[in-house]
Amino acid sequence: MLRRLFVLLLLWTAPAAHAGARAPLTVFVSIPPQKFFVEAVGGERVDVHVMLRPGKAPETYEPSPRQIAALATADLYFLIGVPFEHNWLEGMLAQNASLAVVDLAAEAPPVGASHGHGPHDHGDPHVWLDVAYARVMARQVAGALAVADPAGAPLFESRLRALLLEMDRLERDLDELLASPRIRHFIIAHAALDRLTRAHGLVQVALEEGGRSAGPRRIVEMVELARAEGIGTVFVQRQHDTVAAHVLADELGADVVYIDPLAENYLDNMRTLARLVARATR
Repeated sequence: MLRRLFVLLLLWTAPAAHAGARAPLTVFVSIPPQKFFVEAVGGERVDVHVMLRPGKAPETYEPSPRQIAALATADLYFLIGVPFEHNWLEGMLAQNASLAVVDLAAEAPPVGASHGHGPHDHGDPHVWLDVAYARVMARQVAGALAVADPAGAPLFESRLRALLLEMDRLERDLDELLASPRIRHFIIAHAALDRLTRAHGLVQVALEEGGRSAGPRRIVEMVELARAEGIGTVFVQRQHDTVAAHVLADELGADVVYIDPLAENYLDNMRTLARLVARATR
């Protein structure tokens, strides 16, 4: 317990005495989990802005003109490979040619079917839900911040080490939570959890087909699967259409469980997601 308290204290309150005083870097990110990583590494030397508004889906979101204009003041932008980036990135760069852009999804291993989301399509775009790859992202963040703010490099490195220790602990917790499932399949309205669950032998089955809401035939298929496997939970995200999920749950007498893979507090949310999946597969 004392060791964990020390690590958390180091992660969130590591002093900036070595780094020297300067105005914080203005950093933009696409989704809330990125904000967690940038602030965890950057501390008070970053001022982070999230493009995706609460309750909105990355697949359909359109940044407002005010957000696009605000990018003119940014020092750094971290991409993550979500669909809305590819619709306005070229215009964004044209407005701020000096803006440093780092694609945190560029090195992600391909998982699942192609989604056609752009030149760096890695299949399932939820790359942050893979803890092993999230470590890569954290190191990318630290490196980019050090380039933009060399005086802060010692601080960024110190905070990165503390964050990686927390992620080691997270991975151990996920291994324990998702061990020995009784049911191998789980049903989810929007395919979001493959990168979290596949390493533990679990198979997500999405109601959506090609990004479209499930039709009657798909719901019938899911009813047959659920009854054969003993599935009693249907996962949904508030950012996406939930009608088909509720129809399926009503037919099965199953529970509808809301999840949010886009929640900002990455460490807590990953444990929450794992607990919910574990409960549904035991």
